[in-house]
Amino acid sequence: MCIAYFQPITRAELCSFFGKEVSRDLIGVLRAQELIASGPRSPQPGAPYTYVTTKNFLSQFGLDTLRQLPGFRGA
Repeated sequence: MCIAYFQPITRAELCSFFGKEVSRDLIGVLRAQELIASGPRSPQPGAPYTYVTTKNFLSQFGLDTLRQLPGFRGA
């Protein structure tokens, strides 16, 4: 869900958000299930990949658009 709220987001930004490593394997599983896809390259140094949600993500959670996500309450 973090990707849905903050997309496009890099793996490093996800790690920072969760305060722990987000493995490439986890990203691979989400991609294999077509819940996320590659987004535009980040303008940060090194141009890391970003990730965005897919239409399959919306379908799996019964959403038509990301605007239907409940309000986010950050920590």
